[in-house]
Amino acid sequence: MNDVIHNEMCMYLDTENPVEYLQDKKMINMIELIKKLTKEDCKKIYNSEQFYCIKGWNE
Repeated sequence: MNDVIHNEMCMYLDTENPVEYLQDKKMINMIELIKKLTKEDCKKIYNSEQFYCIKGWNE
């Protein structure tokens, strides 16, 4: 996800290192991020090469 929406994650989580931030207290911090994701962010993730497997869930 960091490869796809790094800048957005930095902004939403107010950190320069979102991966490190999310790894600390993973569930709580991931929920914080999910609450801030926009429809555009979700589209970027869904359509990215890194998350191609997600499209298979919709078939």
